[in-house]
Amino acid sequence: MRWNSEADQPSAFIDDQHHQGYVPLAHSLAHSLTHATLTNATLSITTGIIPKEWRKYSVPDTVSLTAWLVDFQKRIAQLQHLAKHHNYHHVWMGGMFNPEAYMTATRQASARAHQWSLEKLRLHARVLSDGVAADTSDSTSFIVTGTTIEAAVWDENKRQLEFCNEMTNSMPPIQFTWQNTEDDGTTAAEQSVHQVVLAVYLHETRLECLFSVPLACSDQVPLTAWYQRGVALLATRYG
Repeated sequence: MRWNSEADQPSAFIDDQHHQGYVPLAHSLAHSLTHATLTNATLSITTGIIPKEWRKYSVPDTVSLTAWLVDFQKRIAQLQHLAKHHNYHHVWMGGMFNPEAYMTATRQASARAHQWSLEKLRLHARVLSDGVAADTSDSTSFIVTGTTIEAAVWDENKRQLEFCNEMTNSMPPIQFTWQNTEDDGTTAAEQSVHQVVLAVYLHETRLECLFSVPLACSDQVPLTAWYQRGVALLATRYG
């Protein structure tokens, strides 16, 4: 994708999602559902399997047709909301047709807005508290909702990750910010926080890693224990 200016980048990305992703898929769905010919798609539909022609974005093989249709409806609703309200910095990343392209767009927008080198940028994460509004007026920041953490839980009181008995837990909204490694503005207090770098996967199959990001964690737990336990974030979860 090519952007005309910093301001055009988010809207251009949403337009790309619409015209290259969801519109062709919607046409494919309509064709399959309105034509009575015995095609592979109709055979799949009658058996509750996602037709091959509809698999335009990654979902686990175990997802049923019913669950896929509900998920697709949510994706369309998000796209319509973004296009209507022009709030491209508050998204359900797991519901995007191409989340990797969104990450690239935010990184490029940050670099252009501040004349930073792409190679000098790193991603910072701040888990938001309930009822606390985050400032996304700066082009370097965006908020992601709908994420899940596996093998750990976010402790709202301690503001850090903790071990737990549950396999999965929902995460509060997370504000991601692209920072210049040469001048990231990190305070001494922030630097002293014990952190673990976690992978963010597209969904529970963990076959597609979108990026990795550090999060505050208990200093009573060795960093190796988090990895041995398999702690990771998921952009969306179907199971």
